[in-house]
Amino acid sequence: MCAAERHADDSGDTRPTVLVVDDDALNVDLLTVYLEEEGYNVSAAFSGSAALDVVAGTPPDLIFLDAMMPGMDGFTVCRQLKSNPDTRVIPIVIVTALSTSEDRVQGIEAGADDFLSKPVNRHEFVTRARSLLRIKRYEEEVREQLDFTRTVTTSLGEGVCAVDGGGRLTFMNPAAEAMLGWTQEELRGKNTHEVFHFQTANGERVAEEDCALLAVLSSGAAFHSEKEVFTRRDGSIFPIACTSSALVSKERILGAVVAFWDITQRKEEEAQLLSAKEETEAANREISRLNHQLQEENLRLSAELEVTRRLQQMVLPRPAELSSVAGLGIAAYMHPATEVGGDYYDVLQDGNGKLKIGIGDVTGHGLESGVLMLMVQMAVRTLQAAGEGDPERFLAVLNEAVWGNLQRMGSDKNLSLSLVDYEAGCMRLSGQHESLLLARSGKPVQIIETTHLGFPIGMMEEIGEFLAHREITLERGDVAVLYSDGIPEAENSAGEHYGMERVCSLLEKSANAEAEVIKDELLDDLQRFIGAQKLFDDITLIVLKQL
Repeated sequence: MCAAERHADDSGDTRPTVLVVDDDALNVDLLTVYLEEEGYNVSAAFSGSAALDVVAGTPPDLIFLDAMMPGMDGFTVCRQLKSNPDTRVIPIVIVTALSTSEDRVQGIEAGADDFLSKPVNRHEFVTRARSLLRIKRYEEEVREQLDFTRTVTTSLGEGVCAVDGGGRLTFMNPAAEAMLGWTQEELRGKNTHEVFHFQTANGERVAEEDCALLAVLSSGAAFHSEKEVFTRRDGSIFPIACTSSALVSKERILGAVVAFWDITQRKEEEAQLLSAKEETEAANREISRLNHQLQEENLRLSAELEVTRRLQQMVLPRPAELSSVAGLGIAAYMHPATEVGGDYYDVLQDGNGKLKIGIGDVTGHGLESGVLMLMVQMAVRTLQAAGEGDPERFLAVLNEAVWGNLQRMGSDKNLSLSLVDYEAGCMRLSGQHESLLLARSGKPVQIIETTHLGFPIGMMEEIGEFLAHREITLERGDVAVLYSDGIPEAENSAGEHYGMERVCSLLEKSANAEAEVIKDELLDDLQRFIGAQKLFDDITLIVLKQL
């Protein structure tokens, strides 16, 4: 592993390391001064064999290699390093007083990445170092992304194939190999349509120009179907559900990715159901009803939104769950501004007196925001059930899962999210959302900001560096309030905001009441303020009172 790939050495030093190789100590000293003044770590070797020993012990991020040295010259050292899989990615600059084209060709054949003429110009030398280290860092990032993608696709249970612009296979994961009976190496470069997608379920031949999966290569439009069939190596066919999506770079279609599932069992079950007369008649009636219902596009959309809205309500904590928590009064409320909201909250118990309380706000409203809300709810519940107890790790893993799904969806949505781990009066607050309000008897309401505790979930792949948590102790009678921005930003008919000052003032007045009463008084006051004005954002409120 190269130095740039390490997070830090024992001293915490993360600076790139540059190896200078020259049999002339004065040259080594000069280049070392140049590099150290730029902030780099520098190691040195005074012969070719010594250079190989240094690289074998602690691989550097960049090597400046003198061409002409006694014993093993720079070209030989370069050739050996570039032939070794563990060191061939290290950029090497040949430093030489030689200037003939033959010398340059010799360096290129040895694998050199660049050349520098003696005497060395400081500005040129430093610029080359910066440029090559930057390129190396980019290459390492790309390799890490490729390794991650390869790991994900390899672990998937669904089959995944990638083709180039001509429909020729470039990648196939193990699940696809198992379903089709071919290995990736056997099919690499072959036309996928001619190999396993050339016929219908009835055995009729399908021309390549009529291939629905490859049509994406010309149209760019994603394709999904549950009516296609694939042909195995042994000639048998099986029904699939599949999605084909274009791989696009700079508005140019480079190829496509096809994900597919064997739905043989499901098709058999459907056939058995259809064979029963009563079920067939019931299905026909339902189809007729749905066809009538979906004649207008807005009716279809309303039905989808209603289903999602009901699902959202179904997964919210029930009053009995909230009232069963020993030592803590909990009152909660959520109301979407539209049919489907993007706000999220949940209260999860582990049976040992520990709680996980979450509140979040997805960007936007409607179906896509509602789906993301459900996705986050399920991910939080799954991680909680898996026993993930570290707040920062919990949010980092959650973000990776949400990010991956959003990329698959082609969505630019993200959400603010704060989580509270509670046990016996102790709270650990993590994640970025609205502030937490803390009311203690006889004291002004304390506003605890969360901007430094996290980063929007789903906005970028890695957020670990932004994550932190804060510990808060609740004494008997203390009240903690979590809320979404729909409350302080609610407007009345005059365009005035409800505001945080009003929220805090009401909380101070009602802090001695039970959690349910505090919640109702705040919501009643909010309703009086906005009057008949329409809500433009979702409203979520969680009141916690230490008993």
